[in-house]
Amino acid sequence: MVLPNHVYLGTFYDGLPDGPGRYVFDFGVEQHGEYVIKAIKKQTATFEEEIVEVPVWRCEPDLHTIGSSE
Repeated sequence: MVLPNHVYLGTFYDGLPDGPGRYVFDFGVEQHGEYVIKAIKKQTATFEEEIVEVPVWRCEPDLHTIGSSE
């Protein structure tokens, strides 16, 4: 997944980021963490509820120098 100023490197399942990964930023640091898939209720336009799966990013609070294994 490539975004402005950073890229996500990690695993995907069914088109969603899932499992361990890292964000690498263009200013020389990266953030390590993991995506966990959560099921949430969403209300449709007809006011019905449906369950959708969304990825939630859980990360370490510290940034690391690119390529470090800390």
